[in-house]
Amino acid sequence: MRLRQFCLPWAAALLLTACAGATHDTNKEDEHKHDATIAMTAYTTGYEFFVDADPLISGKQGHLIVHVTSLNDFKPVSKGEVTVSLNVSGKQLTKTIPQPEEPGIYIFELTPPAPGSATLSVTVKASAGTQSAVFPGLTVYADEHEAYEAAEAAAPSSPNGIAFPKEQSWTTDFATAETSVREIGSNVRAMALVEPTATGEHTLCATTPGRVTILDKEIAVGQQVGAGKAMFRVNAAGLAEGDLKVRLLEAQAEYDRAGREYARLKGLEADRLTTAAEVTRARAEYETASIALSALRKNFAGGSQTVASPISGYVQSLSVTDGQWVDMGQPLATVASSSMVQLTAKVPARYATELTTLSNAYIMRAGGEPMDIRSLAGRFVSRGKLVEPGSPMLPVVIEIRNELGLLPGSYVETILQFGGGRRAVAIPRSAVVEEMGNTFVMVQITPEYFEKRQVSLGEYDGAYYEVLSGLKEGERIVSKGAPIVKLSQGAGALDAHAGHAH
Repeated sequence: MRLRQFCLPWAAALLLTACAGATHDTNKEDEHKHDATIAMTAYTTGYEFFVDADPLISGKQGHLIVHVTSLNDFKPVSKGEVTVSLNVSGKQLTKTIPQPEEPGIYIFELTPPAPGSATLSVTVKASAGTQSAVFPGLTVYADEHEAYEAAEAAAPSSPNGIAFPKEQSWTTDFATAETSVREIGSNVRAMALVEPTATGEHTLCATTPGRVTILDKEIAVGQQVGAGKAMFRVNAAGLAEGDLKVRLLEAQAEYDRAGREYARLKGLEADRLTTAAEVTRARAEYETASIALSALRKNFAGGSQTVASPISGYVQSLSVTDGQWVDMGQPLATVASSSMVQLTAKVPARYATELTTLSNAYIMRAGGEPMDIRSLAGRFVSRGKLVEPGSPMLPVVIEIRNELGLLPGSYVETILQFGGGRRAVAIPRSAVVEEMGNTFVMVQITPEYFEKRQVSLGEYDGAYYEVLSGLKEGERIVSKGAPIVKLSQGAGALDAHAGHAH
């Protein structure tokens, strides 16, 4: 059984003990055959399952290593229970390990009960939920030589193979993905101005004349505020017409009067001494008075009005200073929502025809891959129907969820993608490795063994390359960390077992 250089001491000791108690043939061919293992890979919605097992031999104990990787970040599952179940000739063998020996690694010892066709299932219970992978079509052999011979014949190999152990991929910025057919079209790059959305900007105003007190003395443009946060107090005490205490008393009196009138007419209605229309009118007056009184009580206290932000966001502008006198309706500040923003990109007017087929857009991030606006609930607000006065440019407005923390007033580079292109196998830019003028991708044979394969690339739409030759739909490639895998090519022998001790 191949064991890792990173294996636990007890596992290494177990291997040495087993080797000491066995009779070995010094023939190199036999030694190599006993290095052969069975590699199995499966993907669920949340996990990558990579199983590396000794050939299955009836009545003989073998090791089975299960590697569990979270597809959310391609890091090892550090906590969680794994159960393996081997079903052969109607007999089932099940074992469970509650926690990994090392992050992502579960080591089982299995003794198949009988020869025949077998199915292995692996179930993980971890933070992403309970998910299972099934590996059918396995064989439990009665003869050890036959078992290792079959494993050797099925072992993956490639003249451009690169061994890249899971322990190494887990410690790097690494990911894999299946190649797919996409629509590859033309594109144009443009700088876009980040602005608040039309519905995401609120101006706070004074609803009474008075003197302003800024409640947060450290408030400044750009500061984050939460919904309902009290920002100002407008003191109207002593005003002849704006005294809030007088307004509260008037509102209370009107509420009491309307209530009595509604109750009186309601009683008369029972004796048919009034009309239904009069009762309805009285009820409406009573409800209006109730709303007015509630609003005053909520917003005013001690002869002053409290002004709070109705939304979460940031302070876009401050229009008053502490102690300043304001009139009714005067703006105090503007708060812009930080959850949604608009990007206004301007492209040359010669792209007017292409803009009618505008299909998608990407946001370029410093040091990162382009971000598809669809992953940010993005949509096109306008597509540049008219040239701006005094400028030969067409504006394109995009609205996105601001998960990137873009600051209004700043600029961000965008890639506007036009539809109507051809469908082709496409790969992300991060999957491409260049070497001496040629382009390569790292094709996964197993999660620990990759093939450096030359590909011919066509059009680039700003995020994906069209693949003209060298790669088929459905093949899994390294989509992140390909240069690191390439550097491992010269680290040692290029075989499926590189990096492991036997």
